[in-house]
Amino acid sequence: MVNRQFAFNEGRAPRPIKSPYDIISKNLKEFSIKTIRFKDVSFKYVNKNVPNSVPFNIDDLNITLTDLLVDSTSADDPSRFYLLKDIVINLNNYVYRTPDKMYDIKLDQLDFRATTGKLRINSFALVPLHDEMKFGKVAGYARERFDIGMRDIMLNGIDLPLYISKQELWAKEMAIANGFISVFNQNGLPGKPQENKIGKFPHQLLQLVRAPILVQKIQLKDVNVNYSVFNSESNQRGRISFENTSGIIKNATNLDNIKAINPIMEVNLNTYLFGQGKLDVNFIFDLKAKDGAFSYHGVLHNFNARVLNQITKPLGLVRINRGNVDKLKFNFKANDSGTKGTVAFSYYDLSVALMKNDPEKDHLVTRGFLSFLANALIIKSENPGADGKLVPVTVNYSRPSNTSFFNMIWKGLFTGIKYSIGITEEKQNKVREHIAKFKAMRANHLQRKQKRLERRIKREQNEKR
Repeated sequence: MVNRQFAFNEGRAPRPIKSPYDIISKNLKEFSIKTIRFKDVSFKYVNKNVPNSVPFNIDDLNITLTDLLVDSTSADDPSRFYLLKDIVINLNNYVYRTPDKMYDIKLDQLDFRATTGKLRINSFALVPLHDEMKFGKVAGYARERFDIGMRDIMLNGIDLPLYISKQELWAKEMAIANGFISVFNQNGLPGKPQENKIGKFPHQLLQLVRAPILVQKIQLKDVNVNYSVFNSESNQRGRISFENTSGIIKNATNLDNIKAINPIMEVNLNTYLFGQGKLDVNFIFDLKAKDGAFSYHGVLHNFNARVLNQITKPLGLVRINRGNVDKLKFNFKANDSGTKGTVAFSYYDLSVALMKNDPEKDHLVTRGFLSFLANALIIKSENPGADGKLVPVTVNYSRPSNTSFFNMIWKGLFTGIKYSIGITEEKQNKVREHIAKFKAMRANHLQRKQKRLERRIKREQNEKR
């Protein structure tokens, strides 16, 4: 199928320009076929409306055309698509290998019906072809590995004539339920040479999709998100998970005339950190912003801080001995250069231990003296303190050009949390001073001990004489 759309056909209804009835009317009053079935078809679509477009190929496609009718009225019947009452498309067990040979894209049972504009996909998967620890090595650099599985995907209100004529996907609503997104990265591998992630926020990537898209509303339900990193320093894997994620995305589009439609994409989500702390978060993406501007704010409700050990121990070499979080509120504005905002962190009974890797014991061990200093001189055990005042801290995080969207958000929040519990540069310098004094005292003590030992040995030698 080769398609090229001309300006004079803009807005034309999906009907023949000239009625086929005029061709058969001298010999027939009516021509009809109830059902036409194409089974296991190889289909190729060439879009001539886009310069240098890559043809779309697909095999094992099933198409059913219902009630083809040519008579004196069918060409003008508004309930028909190109003389047909309905078009049903079905695809089973579709597999596509990505050009970089790192993933398979799999679709299981796709069904579309033109009369309703509904498309249903039983399951979608992005399947990596290498395991977690091998993926980056095969790629040749520290590349994020995605493993995605979604079930029960539904699109409603698809404009089929528009998609056929211009390959533009317009839909009123999309629903995704019962899925997972798992991301893994391995620290210690070399980074991609001259890698620059500026311009790769979610709404910026959406604008780079060549096919025009407009989905008015996307509804998510019970999607689990897991992000994990293997840290070469601790030789362990750290992870953070957001379970049972649900919410709504409004106005997901990359249309050229976006200014005339709506330049804002809004995302409202609620999820559970490690399945415990409830997180409500709102994103506002400016789709027309050249610098990728967006804002986000949210609230993380009460949970036991020890669940954070799954990420703080392997990645930060910090173990949380105890602590309870009442609430974490944040409000940020961000763009390509970084994120600025405030963090208000309310907690109590916090105690930590600093860790280090011990190769001989093959696990992390506690740094006793440093942990004592951290709890005594740096860590605020509760916030608000005795005065009852909870003062939000200000964060101004500059984003390195090679860091991702999620990394920037995490670093901004983590900086706010560190400042809230007392880990500031001033206090860290104070601890360094104490450590330096302790080392000097210890060296002096060892020196005096050594001199006493030398005097005793000399005295014993004199007595023997």
